[in-house]
Amino acid sequence: MKFYLASALGVAGAAVSLVSAAPLTKRDDPAYFSVLAIRSGSPIQLSPFSSAGDGKVYFGKSNLFSNYIEDGLLHIKDTDNLIWIDPDTNALTYGKAAPDGATDATWSVVDNDLVLNGEGNAIACGDDYQVFWSSDGSDSVCSGADALGANLLVEYYPSSSSSSVASATSTSTSASATSSTAYTDDFGVVAIRSGSPIQYASFSTNGDGNIYFGTGKYDFSNHIDRAGQLIIKGTKNIIWADPDTNALVYGPTPPDGAVSVIWSIDDGRLLLNGEARAVACNDDYQVFWSPAASTWTCANGDSLGADLMVNYIPVSTSSSVVATSTSAPSSTLVTKNIAKAAATTEAASAAEATVTFLPPNLLVPVKKATPTEVYGSQYTGSVVAGDKEIDTFVSFDIPSLGDSVKTCKLVWTPPSANSLPSTITGYKRFQIFKISDTLDTSKLSWNVRPTRGDLVGVVDASSGYFTSSAVSCDFGKKQQFELVPWGYSDDEVTWFQELNPVTGINYAMLD
Repeated sequence: MKFYLASALGVAGAAVSLVSAAPLTKRDDPAYFSVLAIRSGSPIQLSPFSSAGDGKVYFGKSNLFSNYIEDGLLHIKDTDNLIWIDPDTNALTYGKAAPDGATDATWSVVDNDLVLNGEGNAIACGDDYQVFWSSDGSDSVCSGADALGANLLVEYYPSSSSSSVASATSTSTSASATSSTAYTDDFGVVAIRSGSPIQYASFSTNGDGNIYFGTGKYDFSNHIDRAGQLIIKGTKNIIWADPDTNALVYGPTPPDGAVSVIWSIDDGRLLLNGEARAVACNDDYQVFWSPAASTWTCANGDSLGADLMVNYIPVSTSSSVVATSTSAPSSTLVTKNIAKAAATTEAASAAEATVTFLPPNLLVPVKKATPTEVYGSQYTGSVVAGDKEIDTFVSFDIPSLGDSVKTCKLVWTPPSANSLPSTITGYKRFQIFKISDTLDTSKLSWNVRPTRGDLVGVVDASSGYFTSSAVSCDFGKKQQFELVPWGYSDDEVTWFQELNPVTGINYAMLD
């Protein structure tokens, strides 16, 4: 049984399941991180690496720990222990020395996934979710016990909040070891509700004192002070829960009757008084906080519960928003997530055109070196030439935006200095072809692929932005394309698909 996991772009799970947030921005100093299981809709979803003090690694035990990688070895912070693969059982274990017979292994972080020798083959076995490593991706390492394959998401922490655990004999480390209410680093907050319009939508506002998932004019970042208050960066505004309406609101002073609240971060999730009870209400996805789990609903009926995932960002790129006015300055570019259309809008001024950038909901590689492998949708796009050629298929679900949109194009936006790691080498060009057949991601591979249609354009990734000639808008339908290397053997263009900042291949709709 081979495991293939849905990734962040476009593979919707059941409405109540959770998937991972877009990977957290890597911090260069320090390089300590927690490791979280990503298996949507399962008991181990977002469970961290942990220990029971027995030399084994589990998902979600009480003794949490942070890690770092040095010379390819996976260390446990503040101990002499390293994590190894037991050659007899394939279990993840820890200790000062490698088990007898252990072979060389190199740990690394690729697109914020923890991998071993370039592979991600973690499996949780049994009722205690002990972590094993399957060299062939099968569940045989569980010896007949229940098996759950999982990706390993790396979540970097500031030094003040990095937990240190798991000496070989410790059994009493608090489960809150990775929580803290003392952060000086700024972070964004995004909604996690798989298969919903608010998935990955960020905290935003219209300058009206309320908070919305993605539909406000202004996105903003936050930090938590030592009193546990959630502060909007660059302002004196604090986020509160209104005692009368349960809405999340902001202001320099609390609403009348507001009770004391403590915000904290646990395993990458934003919590209020230790609870996760965010709810999006109405068509504008205003954010409320349910006073009781599973019993409170929005006044107008439409309710979407969501986890709040924290995304740390370097101070130099943190947004400082929440003006008291209701419109953006005309001299600035405003970038915002529109949850209903899953798009980003940039407006320069009222006199200039408005461009809506729609990200792909599928980003699927096919690889010449593994011609029968079915990879599914990824966070990262890759177009690689030569003997190890990689082509990437992209699919866009085009929303119906009305008569205001006159022209549609494909736009390539190169990674910025603040984007996640990318590779652009060689001749740095790739071609975009239209495809007419509907993508079947359950079968899509190098050997099983749709027919290639007309050439849309050639991207020179080294020269900056690329805009194709006009393509059909096809509102309410799918538009699908194939990205193919130009043909030079050393060409490679690899990027992390992002909305903030806009990065990679996107569908642009212009008024």
